[in-house]
Amino acid sequence: MDKIPFKNFILKRINIYSIIILTTAFVLIFMLFLFINKQIRTATDEQLNFVIKKTMINYDLQLNEMENNLTSLMKEELENINSFNEEKIENAIDRIHNNTKYKHLIKNTHFFLINEKGIIEKTSYEDDLGLNLSEITVLWNNLKPLNPGQIFVQSTTNENGTNFPWLYIYKKLSEDYYLEFGVDFHNDFNTIIFSPLLDFVKESETIKNIEIYSPYFESFLENKNLEVKYKEYLQTIPEGEIHYIDTGFYKSKAFYKLQSDYGYRYVTLNLDYANSRNIFFSLLILLLFVPIFIFFFMRKFIVKETDKIIKPIKDTANMMKEFTENDCTLDLEKISDSKIQEIDQIKSEFLIMAKKIRNSVIQQENSNAELEELYENNELLIKKINRIIKITIESKEYENLEEFLKHLFDNIFDFIPEADYGSLSILKDGQRHFIDARGHNLEILQKIDLRNGLFVEAKDIKILDDIIEYDKQSIPKYSADLFIQASKPIKSTLIIPFNANGKVYGSMNLDIDKFSNKKFSQESIRFSKFFSDIITSYLILSEYQNLESKHKESMIRAIINLVEIHDNYTKGHSNNVSKLALEFSQKLGLERDRQLQIYWAALIHDMGKIVIPSSILNKPSRLTPEEFSEIKKHPIYAYDVLKSIDNMEDIAEYIKYHHERIDGKGYPEGLKGKEIPLESRIISICDSFDAMTSERSYKEAFTKEQAIKELINNKGIQFDEKLVDSFVKLVLKD
Repeated sequence: MDKIPFKNFILKRINIYSIIILTTAFVLIFMLFLFINKQIRTATDEQLNFVIKKTMINYDLQLNEMENNLTSLMKEELENINSFNEEKIENAIDRIHNNTKYKHLIKNTHFFLINEKGIIEKTSYEDDLGLNLSEITVLWNNLKPLNPGQIFVQSTTNENGTNFPWLYIYKKLSEDYYLEFGVDFHNDFNTIIFSPLLDFVKESETIKNIEIYSPYFESFLENKNLEVKYKEYLQTIPEGEIHYIDTGFYKSKAFYKLQSDYGYRYVTLNLDYANSRNIFFSLLILLLFVPIFIFFFMRKFIVKETDKIIKPIKDTANMMKEFTENDCTLDLEKISDSKIQEIDQIKSEFLIMAKKIRNSVIQQENSNAELEELYENNELLIKKINRIIKITIESKEYENLEEFLKHLFDNIFDFIPEADYGSLSILKDGQRHFIDARGHNLEILQKIDLRNGLFVEAKDIKILDDIIEYDKQSIPKYSADLFIQASKPIKSTLIIPFNANGKVYGSMNLDIDKFSNKKFSQESIRFSKFFSDIITSYLILSEYQNLESKHKESMIRAIINLVEIHDNYTKGHSNNVSKLALEFSQKLGLERDRQLQIYWAALIHDMGKIVIPSSILNKPSRLTPEEFSEIKKHPIYAYDVLKSIDNMEDIAEYIKYHHERIDGKGYPEGLKGKEIPLESRIISICDSFDAMTSERSYKEAFTKEQAIKELINNKGIQFDEKLVDSFVKLVLKD
């Protein structure tokens, strides 16, 4: 049907069937009563549906945003915690609590240290001390599979009993503990979140009270219990629709169910239509006595007033049409007021709404820009941290201190962006030697005679202004002149010393140009501390490894000499097997530490023969079963001696099993296949090969080809099949 102007519509209705209108007034009024009665409920439905759904969606959005914000903060803090340090954890808790925009809602932020059995051993929330989380099956099944360093986030939940949101996040620590961060919120949290809905209820003449329930039928607002019959009814109704149960002539109870990100939300309302119906009934009585008066005497007045109404409504409608969320450029301040209160109120409400939308769009744009900047900064920081991890791992590859320091010096400028120049020096024989520089003249610096004590020394990270002026006062004039000649103008210097076990090894100086406005940031100081710790760890590890290696080598060489004196056939055999085993393990691509373990184990694999009588070891004829049984005990004798020596436990085990066979017919324990350590399987092949290719009084030496054939014939029986194939390639290559 075509739409007609409001004015024509009124005129047409006034002129048509005037007699019918008068005679049927009672019928029309009664029908109108029924219609308006229905419209009241329909209008209530629409308003409730809109406000409730909007509030619930807003609640989910705020929970999601809050969850993402807090989860991001807690993840960032957890990434830096790999072992339990209560002070460090409490500092992290404080940062989480204070760095979020939701801190006005947060009541407490706690930590929990959970052992491998699920029991809380330490916590900032004493009421939960000793609580066993393994009884919470769903949670414990998510925590048990975590590897050290992995993080599990438990989505925001409504805690039973209090019904206030909690947010939990867990990390598996390196020592088989779990660290949990938890956030709970103030008692007024739900009231604040649901404030738009509560405001709507206060303004409504029909709604007397409202209750909102969680999926567990816990009340969000006043902890009211819901009758069982209403709980059952709520679970059966379709979501997104309002359903009523009449509780009186003018009263009813409304029910609403909505699916959200956090399960169903249930809403119940008590409605009273008495006030609205009474007002309408009074108006109907008035209409009963005035229709004739309206028809005969108010026609012209109605038409005139209709024009007044139509114009401002059209203007307001056009204004609303022009204003959209994507085009917020409408000049709202120039919209004039009308003389009609209701229309002006609509305009006023629209102006308020439009301003909020416009401000919201502007804030969203600003927020997006801030998030983008934050994301870029986080990306940069992550890249820096990954590079530090890579540099730390690469430190194992440098056996020379100077090369290692130069490698760090080349990389540190990417982490300390304020530094324009720098120098690297070490102490040798009481003298400071410059080994690298950036910006400064390294060639001249290396000519300066700087004895220890005549240069700026620091035990920890230190920032010094005008270091050249400072050095001029403490070093000889000739050296000071050279130092000034070699150096760029310097405003400020960050000194990173190398100290280990009370010994000073040198320092790395990073300089800011004298004419620069820059200064070293706290982040740069933290990164310089990281690099200092890396160097210190490298120095301590190098000293320890050198000392340990010398001690181990001296002890093992003594054992070899003793075995060779006791057994004529052993002389030279141990050295041959150890060299062959080392070369073979290198060919297999094993780690350096593992190669050395195999080398030492192969070198003393026959040390247990010291206990065997010399008459048996050097017997030229075939051994009796009893004698051979005694010979077979030598791996156990060696194991019993070595297992109690620090750092020799693994070597002891490799020696013990080097006579085991893949088919399980070896000794001393009859291990088979992969039950035998890889190191023992390697030594077994090298030992057999050298024995076969060596001459004994009771046999002639095999040729290399004969020995290889023997190994191949016994692969999968005595020897590991894949290892034999690799070993044959190694021998044939030589």
